[in-house]
Amino acid sequence: MCDAAPHVLETLPPEQAFRAFLQQLVEHSAASRSTAVALKAVRDLGSPVFVRARASMIETIGRLMTATVATGAIRADVTPLLFDGLRDTTTAPR
Repeated sequence: MCDAAPHVLETLPPEQAFRAFLQQLVEHSAASRSTAVALKAVRDLGSPVFVRARASMIETIGRLMTATVATGAIRADVTPLLFDGLRDTTTAPR
């Protein structure tokens, strides 16, 4: 997903690119909910793979947000770390 973000940002206006990326993120999270529970256990061990993946996701969201903030479509005081807190919603009990 992170690798596709620059292409989306090149082909769509920033606000649409950011929206499309977040929609894809939500759909991916919902589709892999059962896998997410197992992966959370591994992630919580501090695996370098998950550390790099988290950093990549925050960087990607940051790039999309910076472009979108520049258009005035979103507030400048929201940070990519807000979305980092949402990752546990896919593994939370129903």
